[in-house]
Amino acid sequence: MQETLPKERRLAFRGYHAGLGNYKMSMDVGIALAFLDQRQLVPYGFGSPWRSTLARVAPDTARCITSPFDLFDLPVAVDLTHVRETCRPTGVVCDWGPLYESVFHIFKTDRLHENERFQRFRNGRPRVITLDDKAHGAYDLVVDTATLTTYAYFFCLDDCKARELATIMGRVRPIAPYRDLAHSLAGAIGRYNAVHIRRGDFVTRSYTPRSAKVSSEEIARNLRDVFDRDIPLALLTDADELSFFEPLFRTFPRAFLLERELLEATEWRARFDELPFNDDHGFSVLVQQIASLADTFAGTLFSSFTSEIQRARGFRGDPRFLYCYNDWPHHPHVAFERCEFMPTGSGPYTWNRVPYPVDPRACSWLRDWPEAFQDVRIEDDSGTVVVAAMQA
Repeated sequence: MQETLPKERRLAFRGYHAGLGNYKMSMDVGIALAFLDQRQLVPYGFGSPWRSTLARVAPDTARCITSPFDLFDLPVAVDLTHVRETCRPTGVVCDWGPLYESVFHIFKTDRLHENERFQRFRNGRPRVITLDDKAHGAYDLVVDTATLTTYAYFFCLDDCKARELATIMGRVRPIAPYRDLAHSLAGAIGRYNAVHIRRGDFVTRSYTPRSAKVSSEEIARNLRDVFDRDIPLALLTDADELSFFEPLFRTFPRAFLLERELLEATEWRARFDELPFNDDHGFSVLVQQIASLADTFAGTLFSSFTSEIQRARGFRGDPRFLYCYNDWPHHPHVAFERCEFMPTGSGPYTWNRVPYPVDPRACSWLRDWPEAFQDVRIEDDSGTVVVAAMQA
């Protein structure tokens, strides 16, 4: 008699249709949930991410990704059969509402409102969600909602389970060809610092409090406090008007545009074109990896591009979250020193100690958090074990 194999438990998880950074956030949460409930991940609704109007790589000559999953190592079992489909697969649907308004707790009980630590984690979000007995027992589970949030701010776990999850998430990284080329290019540059200054739609649509108002002079003054002017400074930006950066280049005479150097230097461009995917999305991942290898990095608050770089650095043992300017320079509860938002509050979580004046749901995408890599042991590409400790 033929043995009947047990049916595999599956999690269908919808992507958050947007740019690569927001897709990556959504993908991370799906991977984390699949790990925590021991399921095969079945992503759907993960089509091609939005492309910037300022294309770095001509799409007619590029090998384009089919979905964000093409670019990253995946530490859980994944079935990509439905990845580009917009209709959800069949299964028990979790009626959760937008994840950026929610906090996930493994054991939701009526007594959570009495738990001070949980309430500090919750940070005022309106929904507490979990996997009830029906959802946990279903072979096919479906999460069909707006899945935008960082995993560190979404999953409320005990310390042991949080370390387990962080260890798994540390394995979600660009596939080896991009890591290898980034290390090679970083070695060719030598010592360097890096800064990501998000402009683009942040400026034209005023997405953040001061992105359309901040000057390059102010940014240069801030960076001067943390960057050595004698060390090359790699500038990453989506700006199409480069005259904005003239004061920055005067302050840092060895600054250079990293994207331009990669695409215009013959050898570097040739090696990039040999990668499995050499479209704008593959290029973005390569640039992020190079920035993550810099001596010091500063980014832009509210930018998921910056967040990816900072998390990669965190998993390598650098817990600093530096930013090139302060969006609330006159707010009484916001302290900004040497490119860092300093604690002005108290509590067990970073978002308690650094209380940004935003709606609690904005903390889901505002930045990444040191809780993403707390006290985990990660083996880097050289085989060295790094302990990524959360900054006090």
